[in-house]
Amino acid sequence: MIIAIVIENQLKMTVGDCLSDASVFLIYDSDKKIKQIIPLPICEPQLMKAICFSKYLKDHLVEIVFARDLGPKAKSYLNDLLIRYSSSIDYDSAENVISNINKNKIR
Repeated sequence: MIIAIVIENQLKMTVGDCLSDASVFLIYDSDKKIKQIIPLPICEPQLMKAICFSKYLKDHLVEIVFARDLGPKAKSYLNDLLIRYSSSIDYDSAENVISNINKNKIR
């Protein structure tokens, strides 16, 4: 499964609240156990970040997005693209999210 984690602070690898909080995305392939940081796309000025970022993640074959508190617009755009999402204030760091995915505690 291809997973995207919204990263707010790349140095600390802290998980952001919503798509628009992203400074980068951490892409994680849970089958191959491979991590990759991808930069943010350059969005058309008229497009909202939630739309632009959702399409970008779909282009990267992302199946599920993890963030701390996705807003209704982000959830709607992800749903439209058939990308699942999971949000919880307990997602503090990318490593914590990945560890819990690997332990099958979150999906």
